[in-house]
Amino acid sequence: MSNLIFRVGNPKDAKSLAPRLRPADVEEIRVITGASPLQVLLNPFGKPPGMAKVYTIQEEDRVSGMFGVSYSSTLPNGVRIGCPWFLCTNGLIQRNFRRLIRVTDQWLEEIGRGYDVLENYVHDENEVHIRWLKYKKFEFVQYYPDFGVSKKAVWRFRKYTSGKALLRSAIGISLS
Repeated sequence: MSNLIFRVGNPKDAKSLAPRLRPADVEEIRVITGASPLQVLLNPFGKPPGMAKVYTIQEEDRVSGMFGVSYSSTLPNGVRIGCPWFLCTNGLIQRNFRRLIRVTDQWLEEIGRGYDVLENYVHDENEVHIRWLKYKKFEFVQYYPDFGVSKKAVWRFRKYTSGKALLRSAIGISLS
C-alpha cells in the first residue's frame, strides 16, 4: 500500500494520467463516449465554474487516478443530477483497492454535495467499476445491450444523495 494524496485536479494531471489508464477504463470511455481518454479527462475543466468538481489521486509523486462529478441536468421537479466518474491506473487498484473502498464514502459525499442524484453509465465488462458501484450501493437501473455507436452493453447506475430525490421517486415522479 502506497501513500495516497487526494487533491483538486488540474489539466496537467489529466495529461499525465490519460496514457496510463487501465485498459478497462480506456474501453469504457470508447464504448460510452467514443472520445479519447485525454478528451474525457480534460472535459470537466472546460465547464463553467460550479458545473464540475475534479480531484486527483496522487501516489507518491505520480498521478494515479482522477475522479469527480459534472452537472448533468435539473429535472422539472427540481431534482439536480450529477454525473460521477472515476478513472485510474492498474497500479492504483492493485496496490490500494481496499483503501479506496474505505475512503470513498467521504469523497462520494463531497462530489454529491449540491446534487440530489448521482447517475452515469458503466460498461458491463468493467468488473472493477461494477464491483465498487455495488459495494457503494449504487442501483443498476437500466441495462442497454447495444449502447451508442459502439453497440456494446452498458448499465445506467444511480445513487440518491438527498431525501428530496428519494421521496419524489417513491411517490412516482420520474427521474428518467
